[in-house]
Amino acid sequence: MIECKAPFGHAAEPWKTWGVLAKIETAAGDAAAAGSARARARDAFLAYRRASGENHSRAGRLSRQSWRGTPPSFHSALWRPSTSAS
Repeated sequence: MIECKAPFGHAAEPWKTWGVLAKIETAAGDAAAAGSARARARDAFLAYRRASGENHSRAGRLSRQSWRGTPPSFHSALWRPSTSAS
């Protein structure tokens, strides 16, 4: 099934299929295969996001809305490297 989705790229949301496969492998007791499928799901989603794909989950939409409502100075403060010693 995952190979069938390949020609459609990100539109086919392959990370979801890899996530389902990870659950199946976990239920089957194959930890190595489950870990591999989880990694493929993560990599596929990150590739989508890096290609300017949006996070359509409820949490993703909420995060985007709250981010848009903050002043630019707040954004730069979040991404400024910490200078405090921990």
